[in-house]
Amino acid sequence: MTYGAYLMMERGMFIGLEHVDYTIPSAVGFSGENKSVLFYGMDPNFKIKTYSLVVGYDEISYAKRYEADLSCFYF
Repeated sequence: MTYGAYLMMERGMFIGLEHVDYTIPSAVGFSGENKSVLFYGMDPNFKIKTYSLVVGYDEISYAKRYEADLSCFYF
């Protein structure tokens, strides 16, 4: 789940906060001094939680507001 709050400014610029709460099964392994794997298994409840400050430019938001036609190369 991703949650975000953004302040949209003129010309497509934005600033905001995001919170990501991500749960996915993940492999866990332990190795010895010689770097060989001693034990491995799956952690079914591996979680990542992040908070981020984001700043950016949304070209489509700008185009919807100000331009009648948006023509450019996309990669």
